[in-house]
Amino acid sequence: MKNNGFTLLEILIAISILAIMSAMSFSSLSILIDNTHKIQNIEERWQMLANAMTIIERDLEQAIPRKIRTYSKQLRDVIEFNSADTKLDFTILTRLSLFKPFTVSQRITYIINQGYLEKWSWTPADQPNEQPGTKKRLLSQVENIHFEKIAPTLISNNDDDKSDPNWPRAIKVKITLKDLGEFERIVLLNEN
Repeated sequence: MKNNGFTLLEILIAISILAIMSAMSFSSLSILIDNTHKIQNIEERWQMLANAMTIIERDLEQAIPRKIRTYSKQLRDVIEFNSADTKLDFTILTRLSLFKPFTVSQRITYIINQGYLEKWSWTPADQPNEQPGTKKRLLSQVENIHFEKIAPTLISNNDDDKSDPNWPRAIKVKITLKDLGEFERIVLLNEN
């Protein structure tokens, strides 16, 4: 007698092999998708770090050696560091709009608040910290930030340098993130 079909045992073996192969490929595909999401998250964090450093660098490059006057008529320093060098205040000249040809002074503060790197700004630069400023969160999961003043004598070889001795030639910015570690950048300031 000639057999034209498959036996039940052959069909069950074929289905079992197909199920095992499907489970293996699903497991591999699941791992691949998870790794893709992890890589995208890490890439996004690196991009956020790069954006934050670019904003800090751009602001520091626009810094000017100008003291500010508070509401109580006290003069504040050109660039102020707090005692732990984890906060930085300075003044910049900037355009508030592409359509307005004039520049205005703006006071900028960088500080860590509850694990976020925040940029605070006040326009005009005089009388900050006694009126509400504009806050922008730049980066999350920040453990520490450290600002260090680099004196002109450490960079300049010019003996005829008449620049303000209180005005640093550069600022070293060091950021420590919980997930990516420590990063530093040195930003040259404009000469006064």
